[in-house]
Amino acid sequence: QKSKNAEQVTLYGTGKESRDFIYIADLVRAIEICMLNVSFKNDVINVANGAEITIEEVAKTFFENTETDFTFGGEIRQGDPINWVADISILKNMGYQPHFTLKEGIKKYWQWLNEKG
Repeated sequence: QKSKNAEQVTLYGTGKESRDFIYIADLVRAIEICMLNVSFKNDVINVANGAEITIEEVAKTFFENTETDFTFGGEIRQGDPINWVADISILKNMGYQPHFTLKEGIKKYWQWLNEKG
């Protein structure tokens, strides 16, 4: 919401932190694949896209179509992992492949934000 109303947004961290993002439609499909393929007897399956993406890259992608600038405050929140990427080999072996890129997912998210008001 801040991106719609501010000239500049300050984000937590340094931007060098990384996460493994998954678009909601890919998440739903991954859950469906799991429901159809696991025994539900202590199965542990990581659900993500298996791609490590920096927060800076996500922010650049998000803000590229706005008039809002962004900066990072540099503080690290206690308990937040610095880098995180999931091993999705089990999920891939069940047939999962992501269908949405980060850019596509953020574009759809931005459209949703603007529709929401």
